[in-house]
Amino acid sequence: MKINLSPLRVEINPDFTMLFEGRKIKPNIRHLSEMKDVVLDKEFYRKVDKRARLYYMYRGLQRKEDVKIFAREKIRFDITVIPPRQLGCEFVKTAGHYHPSIKGGSYTEIYEVLRGSGLFLLQKRVGNKIKDVVIIEGKRGDKIIVPPNCGHITINKSRATLVMSNLVSSVFKSRYKPILKKHGGAYFICIDGVKKNKAYKNLPKLRKIRAKKIKNMRGNMYRLFIKNPKMFGFLNNPAKYKKLVRAGLLPKIT
Repeated sequence: MKINLSPLRVEINPDFTMLFEGRKIKPNIRHLSEMKDVVLDKEFYRKVDKRARLYYMYRGLQRKEDVKIFAREKIRFDITVIPPRQLGCEFVKTAGHYHPSIKGGSYTEIYEVLRGSGLFLLQKRVGNKIKDVVIIEGKRGDKIIVPPNCGHITINKSRATLVMSNLVSSVFKSRYKPILKKHGGAYFICIDGVKKNKAYKNLPKLRKIRAKKIKNMRGNMYRLFIKNPKMFGFLNNPAKYKKLVRAGLLPKIT
């Protein structure tokens, strides 16, 4: 499976190794056993092989000539591949996580759908309460920003493989425990509809929106970052993100 990501040469092999600029890369693999606490359908989980591979992560991808740019800007470029499948009554999803906080809020992140389509569940947390939950539908070419203070989960409910890239700060580790403790996100995206996670109290109504166009971000994110890395300075500066939203240069999501 070739991925259109010029100037990069990227191909995903049938065994989910990646050919990146002629180099063979093995992915980090998310197994079903790691999702035990966030899978809604416990009967399904009890019966199936816990070694099942759910999705594949290729982190810190960069051309040799771009290493210094990524290091200087403290940014990382990743690709995630999520084949279609069902987790019992749910569609396949990522484990979900939050980002740590710095001055101005938690770190942000930006995704781009490279192939297929996906749902991006964002849940805004203020203190210990969830104040807003939104599902963003993303299709090929769409870019989705995770705002400050939002946990996020990606769901593939289509019959096609979802391939997405992301740019994110390289200075922190994602925080999975808050979502694990709640046994998943605020809502479950199931085959027969959306279900509230009963572990959360007083949830706001789920909002559904389409991905919004981002001004001055035409083309794939790798190319954009190499051409103008300062465009993504908000990834290490939540206050800058908020300023760009107020100026209308980034979409307001939550």
